[in-house]
Amino acid sequence: MPRNRNEYGRVIAINQKRGMVAVSIEDTGISVFNVVDCYDFQLNDIVYGPLDYVGGQTIFHPAEKYQVQVFIEATGCTEKNFRHYMLS
Repeated sequence: MPRNRNEYGRVIAINQKRGMVAVSIEDTGISVFNVVDCYDFQLNDIVYGPLDYVGGQTIFHPAEKYQVQVFIEATGCTEKNFRHYMLS
């Protein structure tokens, strides 16, 4: 069960073709989301928001002061299984 509604995460993988991004969240694992808005994330970007809740969410890119609409497809992933979501 999610422990907090909003958390910080660091972008660890990007699939530009599919618009998929994986973020590592401290003590929670990895979340994978599909970018709904036109926004290009970069590796190691820091994002903030409800990263551990599946479904449509608004997350924030604090450094750029920009909000992005995403659809979170998976949460609590491990290093081993998050790639499945990035590729399928």
